[in-house]
Amino acid sequence: MEINIPDVVAEVTGGFEQYEVALISNNVNVLAHIPYFNM
Repeated sequence: MEINIPDVVAEVTGGFEQYEVALISNNVNVLAHIPYFNM
């Protein structure tokens, strides 16, 4: 099993950073488009 695949790490890091900024700034529009919050 390969771990720390650069493309995957970059994608997950980017998504986390987008989520964190939206959460801190209370940007509901961004949070609404994150799959976890649309269950």
